This record gives sequence, C-alpha cells and structure tokens, in this order.
Amino acid sequence: MGSGRFWLLKDVLPFTVMVAMECSNVGLNTLFKAATMRGMSYYVFVVYSYAIAAFILLPSPLSY
Repeated sequence: MGSGRFWLLKDVLPFTVMVAMECSNVGLNTLFKAATMRGMSYYVFVVYSYAIAAFILLPSPLSY
C-alpha cells in the first residue's frame, strides 16, 4: 500500500501539476487579451494577477 502512494506522488502528481499550470497559463492569456481589448492597462492587470495568485498560494504552507 505504501509503494502505491509513492508511485502516485512520483509519477502522477508532477504530470497533473504541469497540466494544471498550462491550463492556468492559457486562461490567463485569454483573460489578458479580453481585458486589454476593453481598455485595461497592462500594469493593472499584472497587479490583479499577482494579488489573486498571492491569495490562492498564501494558505498552501498552512495546509501541511
């Protein structure tokens, strides 16, 4: 039972994280295109993106 979990963490988890990061990258590029076409400044979009990422990632160290 222990080796099954090790296999999951070693092989499946990195692939899943890579796919999730690519999906978020595509989504962020799509949002950027839509926001700039409506007149939002590039700098404002970057600040909003970093703020949202900080709120999502900030609780992650507390979960362990």
